Amino acid sequence: MEEHIKKSIASSVLLVLFLTFLSYIVGFLVQVVIAQTLGVGSDLDAFIIASMIPESIFGITNAVFLIAFIVVFPEYLKKGGNARSFTSTVGIILSIFLLIIVLVVIFFAKFITQIIAPGFTGQQLELTIFLVRILSVSIFFFGLSSFMTGILNYEHHFLLPKAARVIMGVILILILVTSEAKVQTLAIGTIVGIATVVVLEYVLLKKNGYTFSFFVDKKAYDAAKEMLMLSTPLIISSVIYYVTKTVMNIFATTQGVGSVSILNYAFLIAAVPVIFFSGSVSSILFPYITKSYVHEKEEEAKRIFLKSVSVLLVVFIPVTVLFLTLSTDIIRIFFERGEFTAASTEAVSTALSYYAIGIIPSGIWASILSLFYARKKVWEQLCLYILFLIITVTGTFFLLKYFSYNAIPIAWSLGYWVTAVVGLLYLEWLGIRIRQGVKTIIKCSIAALSMMLCVGLLFFLRPIVPLLNTSVAIICAIIVSIGVYIIVLKSMHTEEVDFMWKYMKDLRQTEK
Repeated sequence: MEEHIKKSIASSVLLVLFLTFLSYIVGFLVQVVIAQTLGVGSDLDAFIIASMIPESIFGITNAVFLIAFIVVFPEYLKKGGNARSFTSTVGIILSIFLLIIVLVVIFFAKFITQIIAPGFTGQQLELTIFLVRILSVSIFFFGLSSFMTGILNYEHHFLLPKAARVIMGVILILILVTSEAKVQTLAIGTIVGIATVVVLEYVLLKKNGYTFSFFVDKKAYDAAKEMLMLSTPLIISSVIYYVTKTVMNIFATTQGVGSVSILNYAFLIAAVPVIFFSGSVSSILFPYITKSYVHEKEEEAKRIFLKSVSVLLVVFIPVTVLFLTLSTDIIRIFFERGEFTAASTEAVSTALSYYAIGIIPSGIWASILSLFYARKKVWEQLCLYILFLIITVTGTFFLLKYFSYNAIPIAWSLGYWVTAVVGLLYLEWLGIRIRQGVKTIIKCSIAALSMMLCVGLLFFLRPIVPLLNTSVAIICAIIVSIGVYIIVLKSMHTEEVDFMWKYMKDLRQTEK
């Protein structure tokens, strides 16, 4: 890999990691405010169910514009296509499609809500229908944001797209603390936040020469159809993924008031490290992997992929250990106040432990799928999503009787483990030597055992030293255990640790 590419990747990854970290700090503060004011209850359940619709549309448009767009766009330009014509054509088609979706959701809000929330009745059902109609407006802005983010990612402008969550989070916090904290306030804040992001992305694109008009270019239209054809399995895959989430929430609505909220808190916490590390690394590396395949540099693409998986394993193994051993303390420190009671802490921490089991496979899933997309193995990727749907839905159905709503995170983790292993085995069959990561797994496991000893020592000393039960002591214990983990890995000369350290040095040299 050329030196300037290494430095470019290092700079981009670290910048995105910082912005993603900042965005999740802000997002975490939003959840803390929500927990303090709304706790775990029927109103929050209603908002979570209503927000599933724009979230699903956002996920589908992300699949098209953060994946298929980046595959088709460089090939279109390589053939002499005009960038402005292509983006204008796609923008017109997308805007019309999104407006139709918004109108359909508004008109059929009651029917849709009765399907996705069969356990809701009375006032809770009416509130959910109302929120579905309000949040339908955000569908238009979320879709446009996906489109603009895809263009900005291709141009390696990662700052604003990754700062989008910060912007939305700050707006939500300001609205929540300056007005009466209700679910209606959350819905309005969501719309204002994403609309602000779209305006800022549009301004940045115009500064970079992308202008949008109502003119549809025939050549660009043909390329857009090619992108849609390539996107078909991606769209189906995304639909299957969000159908899976929807079915899980449908199950949750039948398990009593607060079940949806409990699972949502646990899922968001478990998803933070996954999206922070895996999402950031994959969003940066995917354009490089794609361009490597376009320019027939397959070995370079394989090296980037294998290195990303190894680095993610180094990160997610200790995260899993911490969530499994300290889930109750983590929830208590950050959420247990106001309307969020000790009973809420116990319920959420249990669900978090079950979600934590699937952090490792879900963490490397994005990298696996990125390589599938780059190699245009989209139908094979679709099979993985179908397998994921079958395992999670079937698992939940059979486990619900024994674990109530906790059957959902158990089945969710099981689905990720099976599909991740199947995906890796398929890549091994394609000639990508996944077995090279076994050594990394062994070293990480040894280092993780050292972490567990530190945490175990904390539990042993707690009855003797009451001071160790404080929030500061718990946070210090987490920091110390992570430090021990890194030191043990470094002492075993783990290549991935040296790799990350070297890129940190490369970034400093680049800045100089």
